[in-house]
Amino acid sequence: MCIRDRVPVEEVNGADKGIVHSFRILEDQFATSDKRLVNFKKYYFMVIAYAYNEYEKYSQDPDYQEPGEASLYGQTKPYLAGRKNIRVYTAIPHDPRAENYGTEVNANYGDSPEITRIEGQGNGGLELELTEESRLEILQNGVSITPTYEAGKGPIDVKVVDPLNVIGVNCVVRFDTTLGIDTTYWYLDVYDDQNNLIATYKSDQSIKTPFEQYFPDLGISITISQTTLPGDQTHETNGFITAEIVYSDPNDRWLSGLPDIDGNTPYNWIRAGTLENKNDPTYNDFKDGNNFIDPGQYYEKILNGTWAPYRLTSHETNNPGIPAFKSFLTLNKMSNLYSVDIVLTPDKSKWSRCPVIETCDDKLLSEGNAAKGELRKHPSVDKNGNSGTPEATYDGKTMSMGWFPGYAINVETGERLNVMFGENSWFAGDNGRDMILNPTTTVEALNQYIFGGMHFIYVFGHNGTTANDVPAYDEGDYIYQKLSNPSSTNIRNVFKDAMWVGIPLLRWNHKWLNSEVRIRIRVTRPYKQNYSVTGIANPKNKNYPMYRFSTHKFAPKFNMVDIARSVLDNINVVPNPYYARSDYEINQVDNRVKIINLPSKCTVSIYTLNGVLIRQFTKDDPEVTYIDWDLKNEAGIPISGGLYLIHVNAPGVGERTIKWFGSLRPLDLNNF
Repeated sequence: MCIRDRVPVEEVNGADKGIVHSFRILEDQFATSDKRLVNFKKYYFMVIAYAYNEYEKYSQDPDYQEPGEASLYGQTKPYLAGRKNIRVYTAIPHDPRAENYGTEVNANYGDSPEITRIEGQGNGGLELELTEESRLEILQNGVSITPTYEAGKGPIDVKVVDPLNVIGVNCVVRFDTTLGIDTTYWYLDVYDDQNNLIATYKSDQSIKTPFEQYFPDLGISITISQTTLPGDQTHETNGFITAEIVYSDPNDRWLSGLPDIDGNTPYNWIRAGTLENKNDPTYNDFKDGNNFIDPGQYYEKILNGTWAPYRLTSHETNNPGIPAFKSFLTLNKMSNLYSVDIVLTPDKSKWSRCPVIETCDDKLLSEGNAAKGELRKHPSVDKNGNSGTPEATYDGKTMSMGWFPGYAINVETGERLNVMFGENSWFAGDNGRDMILNPTTTVEALNQYIFGGMHFIYVFGHNGTTANDVPAYDEGDYIYQKLSNPSSTNIRNVFKDAMWVGIPLLRWNHKWLNSEVRIRIRVTRPYKQNYSVTGIANPKNKNYPMYRFSTHKFAPKFNMVDIARSVLDNINVVPNPYYARSDYEINQVDNRVKIINLPSKCTVSIYTLNGVLIRQFTKDDPEVTYIDWDLKNEAGIPISGGLYLIHVNAPGVGERTIKWFGSLRPLDLNNF
């Protein structure tokens, strides 16, 4: 065939998401109407592996020519199907409780255990969620040395693949410490309840690409793959995973925020995108060197544009009411972002001590003539907003300190974080002069941008005094000390660690802080070595990532007589009634029904209504819960249509009798 006659043919339409070894089938894709799977029906599946190589997209333009190459340049056949690895698999959906003399199933496909981090750092691009116990530990101690994550929300992907083969063991996953972190392999150590090592497995592939490692004898699989830092545009969403606001009372959604609006307006406070006007750069989107930081605007849409990375917040001096400061963005990096929980709560025992800064743009109008970004020139207050009390000055800071009504947590490192908020003291009528985080509903008034009193919230990562082995939360002391001497260097050293910024507002006709609300922001973090927190003096895995989990609650239980007895009520004949055909028949001369949900050991007897035994089956197989009846008697002669009694006797379990009606069709010998 002439190369010019080649026409592309799509062989596969899929994404390169790594290699998986388990699948969940929920529908019959060949069914024309009802696509639900039929219990006890055989389904056949084929898996074909293939190779892909498209070093350069094939061009059909005969005039397109690379230097020194023929026309029609590129990879003409990027798809290559496997040849020797094609297998057909058979699956029969059914209720497994009747198996193995009564089976208690304690897991479904995809169930995950809670994961506890022992050492290391990173999330592999997975969405994290701490358990409530770990959250409370962090609040009380400032850090959790070994935080635990909710099932399915951990830093590695562990899931049940075969619920009937799960065994109850304790497991440790540890990264190989002899290789570079981006291409390392990992090990699974399996222990019994006496902490005796049973087995050790090594991953078949490194973490460089996604790969589901299946452990048939454990009934689980583990997937671990490296990811990128936030702001790395090789990632499909620039490192952003998800964001959510969670109310303890979903009927009282009292918290709002100032949404970002693109264009030549002060509402354009998040500079993600690709806007560039060289004649008037006031509202340009931000670059890092020659490249836009977030051209896909993933970070501009967080919670409808009400939260953003500090690095992307507006800093123009002629843009009133914005939260950032131009000279202080130099050292602030998108790669410093972490996944955080920011909680606002009426429970004052959980509040965070913090500095309060001035957000008024004109120092001539602010209280005490404090410049924007400096500490508020107001006496420190207690949790009720009163000054001069022991709670207001217990730390010796008589000025500029208040309380953030909640807390912030780094869900990856397990640390409590420092939080700071500001207010515009010129807007006293909008709660801007009381040292309390209590924004109003007002956005504009009298040709001024009020923004609820400009109560900007800043969430910080590690600061200059907190080495990696010291918890980040110091009740705002480092920030306070630096801002007490507001040189450009000191202010820059504070805001280089700012991660997230929000501009809160009170929702109309609601009460501020009426219930607890949690703001969840999640970003990618690659697995990393050498992260430790207070308490890990002698790491077990050289501070490479290391995790533990248990599969005990997922392990099935067998020989459960009570369950075997309860399943007797589910014994049936399908279809019933039988009208000349069933979905179980494989050709036009086949007549077949199934007697289902049978105990492991039983005798099945089929009688006519006048008590004549026409067929009897003896079953003694713990893993098969059905028998096929070809609608013939013991002599192999087809039965006549009518009503029959089917009696099931399971020694030690019980008995059951059911009625079945069948209407048989004439033998069809066409095409024979």
